Amino acid sequence: DGNHTYYADNYLVHNSCEGGGGGHCFVAGTKVAAVTESGVSQINIEELKEGDRVLTYNIEKQETEPANIIVATSREKDEIVEFVFANGTRTKHTPDHPYYVIGKGWCSSNPNITKCRYEKENPELSNVKTIEIGDSVILMDKSTTKLEEINSIDADTVTTYNINVDANSNYFADGVLVHNKGGGPGGGGGVMLIHCWDGSVIDPSKGESCPPIIDDGEGG
Repeated sequence: DGNHTYYADNYLVHNSCEGGGGGHCFVAGTKVAAVTESGVSQINIEELKEGDRVLTYNIEKQETEPANIIVATSREKDEIVEFVFANGTRTKHTPDHPYYVIGKGWCSSNPNITKCRYEKENPELSNVKTIEIGDSVILMDKSTTKLEEINSIDADTVTTYNINVDANSNYFADGVLVHNKGGGPGGGGGVMLIHCWDGSVIDPSKGESCPPIIDDGEGG
C-alpha cells in the first residue's frame, strides 16, 4: 500500500502487475496479419475480434500457422514506446510487450514488468530479457530485421489493444513476431474491455460476457 511501487533489479516499478485485468499493448492502426478467405490480409488490431483467425509462428518448426483469436481486449494506457527497425517498420505499444529475438528468445523493453505480469500463465516468459539496439527480430516472411531505435512517446492516455490466440501464443504486429501475453493480469490503468465475435464490446468487471458463438452447422 502507500506509493504502490517497489524496486526490482534496481528499477522502480509499479505494483499494478499484481492487480486484475487483461492484456493490452498496441496502439490503434497497428496491422496484424489476419487469415481470411482470400488469404493473409493486414487488419487493424482494433478491428479484430473473438473468432477471427490470424497468422502465428511455430518456433520449433520455424513455420507460420493460422490460429483463432480466443479473446480480443482493449485498455487505456499512458506509457507507450516506439520501436524503429532497419526495414523502416515502426511499432508503438506498451513497454511490457515481448518480441522474439534471434539468439535471445522473448525480450521486452521492460522485462521486469513483463515477467511479473505474465510468467505465471506463460512459462516461456520467465526468462524474458531486455531488448536492445541491434537485436534481430523475425518477420512474417521468416526473414529478419534489426532494431535501430527505442523511443519513449509523450502522449496523453490512448487506447491500446491486444489479442490472445489458441496456438503458438504469438502473432505478427506490423509484420514483426510478438507474444500474445495470454492469461496475464495486464496491470492497472483503465478498464479492460473485451471485443466479442458479434461486434459487441463488453466490460467483464461488470459481470458482462460475450454471447456464445453461433454454430451454423456448416463446419466452419
